[in-house]
Amino acid sequence: MKLRSSIVGLMLSAGFLSGCNDDLNYVGGSIQPDEDRIDVMVDSFMMASSTVKIDSIYAKTSSGYLGQFFDPQYGDYKADYICQFYCKEGYTFAHEPLNGKIDSVVFVMLYNSYIGDSLSPMKAEIFPVVKSLDRNYYTNINPEDYCNMQTSLGGQAYTVYNAVKATKNDTIKIRLKDELGQQIYDETINNPSSFANQEAFNRFFPGLYVTNTYGMGVTLRVNASGIMIHYRYEATTTDSKGNDSTYVANTNELFIVTNEVIQLNRMKSYGLDELLAPNNNYTYLKTPAGVYTRLVIPAKKIFERVGDRIINDLPVAIKPLPSSDWEYASSPSSYLLLLPEDSLKTFFEKNKIDDNITSFKTKYSYSSTERIYMYNFGNIARLLKKHKENAPDEDLRVLLIPIETDAATNTYSYYIRNFLRPSGLTLRKDSEVMSIKVTTSKYEK
Repeated sequence: MKLRSSIVGLMLSAGFLSGCNDDLNYVGGSIQPDEDRIDVMVDSFMMASSTVKIDSIYAKTSSGYLGQFFDPQYGDYKADYICQFYCKEGYTFAHEPLNGKIDSVVFVMLYNSYIGDSLSPMKAEIFPVVKSLDRNYYTNINPEDYCNMQTSLGGQAYTVYNAVKATKNDTIKIRLKDELGQQIYDETINNPSSFANQEAFNRFFPGLYVTNTYGMGVTLRVNASGIMIHYRYEATTTDSKGNDSTYVANTNELFIVTNEVIQLNRMKSYGLDELLAPNNNYTYLKTPAGVYTRLVIPAKKIFERVGDRIINDLPVAIKPLPSSDWEYASSPSSYLLLLPEDSLKTFFEKNKIDDNITSFKTKYSYSSTERIYMYNFGNIARLLKKHKENAPDEDLRVLLIPIETDAATNTYSYYIRNFLRPSGLTLRKDSEVMSIKVTTSKYEK
């Protein structure tokens, strides 16, 4: 058995298997003793591919996405978000507001990136959440199920360019109704139990819905959101002689969105009909919550052809067309995930990572030999073998999913999540790309 393994490894690594033989002719047997022989075969098959619509994706993230973006090739995209705010146990105002009144309330968004035209005029508007949020992190939420859309708490017109110019950083501020801050302060005095813990605070103040009511052309990735309640209070100072005097000072209370509370992103793609139409030449990827590409690997034919032979190698590489070259086109996702279609839900909900058995991750990279960019998954034979154990009478259906990865804090691990930025990519489905070669072996004593 050791001889069998070493011979197979030698043949694969030496590149003896680059050819193809649909007639199952014996390959390379001359280098082995007649009494201890391994037959190695290479068979060709054709995959099928199609574009499939994805109504929603799992988007558990501390970032909020806000904006509307138009891509002339891949269609529209709109994003907004609903958020709760963190409250420490037993919270009270640091000072007593002057005359028990707050001065103003401002909603602040800090964004770390954007896609689109920084000069596009937009308007953000904020509505109150009136119903407890569910921990449903799929992007097809309906804000009207949670919010009072008849009562605006405030709005602000902006451009990304002017926001940076005015604040000297990537910040957008929206003035809210003073009543919101006053209600929060009054509650700390009249009903402090509302601040006993996070659950109690969420019941009192379920959150806010942030959306765009005007504009198209830019989308923000908001990495921090918060409410600042500004007020004045009477402060005391002591001079060098020990004499006290009072003065009016300005301060604020801050409630922010953190990982301890719920943030829900709504993302919708429009104009998908053309991408979903039957197409003999191409399939598409559009993110987020747009379309994926489905590959169908003819597992039934493969199993019938190879019989009880051992499946050693099944390389899969996907070759996209060059990215769009229009001014605001976004880059494709750096990574692509190959995943059985029936594992889509559990993979992201359970925060799994690629294991090179039932899921495979690869990076968008340049092939110097073919002089093109591609997503090369390498050998996915272990997935085919696993499929043979579980569903030998069915073809293997997998999805190609744009993803992004984040390194976990202070560890060598990482997280995988859906690619949440607007992007589009066209994938070839000609015979060169759809042709796969399955290498199998059989030990003969």
